[in-house]
Amino acid sequence: MKIEFKSSNDTKASFKFVNEVFGINMLRKKILIDPSRKVVPILTKYIQYFLFCLVFFFIFLVLYLNDKSIIYLIISIFYGILVVLSLTFYISIKYVLKRNVKEQVDSVINVDDEKIIYSSKKTNYSRKITIPWDSIKYVLFNKYSICFFPKEKNNFSFACSIKYKDKIIKMLDKFDKNNLIVDNIDFY
Repeated sequence: MKIEFKSSNDTKASFKFVNEVFGINMLRKKILIDPSRKVVPILTKYIQYFLFCLVFFFIFLVLYLNDKSIIYLIISIFYGILVVLSLTFYISIKYVLKRNVKEQVDSVINVDDEKIIYSSKKTNYSRKITIPWDSIKYVLFNKYSICFFPKEKNNFSFACSIKYKDKIIKMLDKFDKNNLIVDNIDFY
C-alpha cells in the first residue's frame, strides 16, 4: 500500500503542524513512556518559559526596590538574563519553524506486511526511513499530526498531517495494526 503526502500550500496549517511535531520531538522520551498525554507545541512551551521568568524577574525587582537587599538584586538580574534568553530562544525557534514550513516536501509511505518505508526528497538530498512493524511502538494521533514512534529511543520517527488520518487508519486496518493507535485528539 502506498500513501502520498503532498506538502501543504496552507502555511498557517503547516506552521501548526511543524510546531506540534517539534513539541513532540522535545517530549519524545516522555511520550515513549506515556503516549496518552497532551502535547504542547514548542512555541507555547517557550512562551511559558518566558512568562515564568518575567514574573519572577518583576517579583524580585519589586522586592529589591522595597528592601534594597543585594540578594534580591542578584536574583532579579539572574531572572532578567533568563527573560532575555527565553525570548531569544523563542525568536530563533520561530525562525526555524518558518524555515521548515517553507522547506516542506512531498513524501511517500510504502507499506507491506513487514515494514513501513517513509521517503521524502528535497532538491539537495533525499531521506528514506525503513521501520519494521515489530519496531513500531505507537502511531500517535494529535491535533495537527500523526507520528509513528519506534520502540527504540534512538531510531527515527516520522510524522504526517492529520488530514491523512483516514488513509492511515485504513492502512493500519489492512495490516491489522490498530493496536498501535494512540488517539490524543480528544485532549484538544
